[in-house]
Amino acid sequence: MEYSVTSDLGTLDRIDFGATGIKEVLQNVQTLLCTKKCSVPLDRDVGLAFSSLDMPYPEALAGIRAEIFQAIREFEPRAKAVGVDFDGDPADGRFVSKVVIKVNA
Repeated sequence: MEYSVTSDLGTLDRIDFGATGIKEVLQNVQTLLCTKKCSVPLDRDVGLAFSSLDMPYPEALAGIRAEIFQAIREFEPRAKAVGVDFDGDPADGRFVSKVVIKVNA
């Protein structure tokens, strides 16, 4: 079964520390999408570097898309990213990642 996870911080208001199974995997993927690399004290590699943000819009999205696939593969092996899409306006400078994943829990 496929699930959709977004990087919208408004939906990450509560962390369920007792989450298990599919709920845990979905929460972990969302946390990865919302975490800037080097911001986790004991594991500086967790998250996304966003190093391509200053590139032109299409190139930036391609770079971030690649980072998302790599981060999910590395930090949440129970999930497999199937697709990444973005919502937002390039003129506004904000966008929300929408990732479709399959869970192997």
